[in-house]
Parts: sequence; C-alpha cells; structure tokens
Amino acid sequence: MRKTGANYLKKNRSDILLILSDLLFYARLAARVGHAPGPRLALWNPQYLEITMKSLKYLLTVAAVTGALTLSAKADLLFLGAEAFTDGGNNSPAQNLIELGNFVNTTGFALCGNFEDLNEGDQNIDVMAGSFLVVHYGKGKGGSSKGGGLEFYQVINGETNVTVPGNGNVGGNDPFGHGGISSIREFCPPDHHVPDSGATVMLLGSALTGLGLVRRYLKR
Repeated sequence: MRKTGANYLKKNRSDILLILSDLLFYARLAARVGHAPGPRLALWNPQYLEITMKSLKYLLTVAAVTGALTLSAKADLLFLGAEAFTDGGNNSPAQNLIELGNFVNTTGFALCGNFEDLNEGDQNIDVMAGSFLVVHYGKGKGGSSKGGGLEFYQVINGETNVTVPGNGNVGGNDPFGHGGISSIREFCPPDHHVPDSGATVMLLGSALTGLGLVRRYLKR
C-alpha cells in the first residue's frame, strides 16, 4: 500500500501545494500588514480583519481535520471481565487463551501478539481489528489476589491501535490486580484480517478533499 499512498499524493500534489501556498500567503500578508512602516493598522481595521479571519478559517479547518484523523486513530477497548491470576495457573500464552475461553468462544483463535516484561505505564500497541487481549497486572495496593489479576478486552470499532492501561482496575472493574502491567497477549479469531493500510490513504484523501472544498469556498 506504500505505492498506493505515494500515487495518491502524487496525483493530488497540486491541491496540496495550493492549500499550503494559501496558508503561507495569508500568514505572510498578515505579518506584512502588522509590521508595515508608518502608523500601524488598528486590529479592527477591515483589511487586517479580513486577512486575519481568512487565516483563522484555514487554520481551524486544518485543526478540525487533524482532530478527526486523531480521533479515528484512537482505539477502543471493550472490557470483558477479570479474574484472579491464581485461577489461571500460570501466565503463559497457552494458559491465557484457556482463560479467555471463560469469556468468549476461542475456537480457532491464534496468538497474534505477545508483549512481555513491560514497564509500568500505559502501553500503546498496534493490534488486529477485532482481536482480544489478555492483560496481566500485579496485585498492587488494594488488589485481592496474591498473583494479581488477568483482564480481558476486545478491540472494537475496527481500531488497529490501542492504549492499554498501565495499572489494573482502570479499564474495568478488577478487584484482583491493581498493580502495574506485566504482559499483554493478543489473540485473533480465525476470520481476522490484516488491517488495510489503504484506510490511511482514504482518510488522507478525505482530509484533502475537505480542505480543497473549503479553499474554493473561501475564495468566493
């Protein structure tokens, strides 16, 4: 998909350059007006206000599109439940899969991600859309299980990047482990698919299209 993204950018190069040149033009013009020799233009001067408003419109549009893309990249985790670590016997991937079976039908599931020896703190990881996570947390202050707890999550909304809480009992009700994170095991259903990186190109295309429409509107 790298070629596809490159081709898209090449195809829309003119629109991208027009948008960037407009932003640069208004920024320079505003600076020129503000630093022109002689009596300074008052902030309420119509010429200054028009330049400033056009600059703000573009900047706000870029911010809105950027915010939308950021939100679209933010993963959603559905908390399924938790259990005491001692119930799972050990913290191996094979045993984690068995324990996941207490919450969902794991027939045909396969290990598709393994994150071990994690440092305390939230963990941002790339995942498969629709996969399931088994996360181990230490006992910590207030935890009821000597070995901590296992928390179970599903990645929803087609997301491919998640931030897993660095401590137990944060993503959902977990009375067993309130301590720091130690491992994350990701399991994928048999019908899972590799996330299409073309989605990124689609988002970029939507952003450029939106900016292009706004540009034409503001030129009126």
